[in-house]
Amino acid sequence: MIIISYNNPTVFKEELTELFAEKTGITKKKSKETIAAFCELLKEQLQTGNDVNLYGFGRFTLAKIKERTYVSGLNGKRTVKPAHVQVIFK
Repeated sequence: MIIISYNNPTVFKEELTELFAEKTGITKKKSKETIAAFCELLKEQLQTGNDVNLYGFGRFTLAKIKERTYVSGLNGKRTVKPAHVQVIFK
């Protein structure tokens, strides 16, 4: 059994696999395969330009992030972060 701490409410893939197995009554191996297949399917759909809408839960979509320049707080050096695409969940 996994106990999720309120100090760190992040659930990682391994923990999610175990929780899913417990909830559904399937083996951890099958749970891991199922979650991996879902993640792969999500990735494929986003790469082809499709949004993935899970009704009642949220939507995965890609956002184009513009190039930007920022100044490091550690050394004051200017750095350019190139334009890129990022997965957004709403």
